[in-house]
Amino acid sequence: MLKNISTVVFTFLVCHSAYGQGNDPSVDALCSEPTIKLVSEYLNIQELHFGPQDTESRTDSKSSVIASACKRWPYDKSIMIVSFSYDAGIQYEKQLIVSLVDTFKKEAIAAYKGTIPEDAAMTVGSGSLILDTARYDIAPGVRAFGLDLSTSHSQGCGDGGVGPIRTLFVKEGKKIRPVLEGLYLSTWTFIKGGPSCAASEREVVIETTSYGVGILRTVTNGYADLRITATSTFDNGKKSPTRPKRYTLKYDGKSYPVQETIAW
Repeated sequence: MLKNISTVVFTFLVCHSAYGQGNDPSVDALCSEPTIKLVSEYLNIQELHFGPQDTESRTDSKSSVIASACKRWPYDKSIMIVSFSYDAGIQYEKQLIVSLVDTFKKEAIAAYKGTIPEDAAMTVGSGSLILDTARYDIAPGVRAFGLDLSTSHSQGCGDGGVGPIRTLFVKEGKKIRPVLEGLYLSTWTFIKGGPSCAASEREVVIETTSYGVGILRTVTNGYADLRITATSTFDNGKKSPTRPKRYTLKYDGKSYPVQETIAW
């Protein structure tokens, strides 16, 4: 799946930091059709259709590419990180592909295939995928990379909402594996007023909580511990009374468990 899809965040505060090191979202680009075809052939995905990467412009959504993001690996420019989502005709679900491609040899060298569940809060659109290549050095010789998933559905009529969700992946041989899932980049809620779609003359104040990840020097089961820092702000410029909170995530041998550690 990405049925718990992932995350990490804007501010990296603890020990050596990942923030701003090799992470430039502006260089993300839509993946080219030949690149996606190369990966789909590697995974034996049949009858993948190409066209505008948005639902309104497509006439046949089945097996069509909805969203994509490609980015060079910072320390090896011959490697391209390729991610795309497509509709396989399954209700309330989109397929997710993440791959590493050797652009010199023109071949995929590793891949991950999962699913994205859709509901009222999550709808995949053309801008839903962004890659993150900050320095997630979680073990000697192991550098993870992130993929942010955002909904294309407006959350303005709810009492609150969530920002992008990030998954951290690592390469293991010919496979790519998620090691961190289910951690939001941000959450928000109304402190005053109500949903923006509701008719009201009341003052509206929104509190946003951003979640940041630091790479600690301590190690559990071979991977560095992660420090999550939650920081809250009000959108009217006033200081939030909510004090920053910190949590430590420890690798259990398969992943960094999130849900039992952090109560959203």
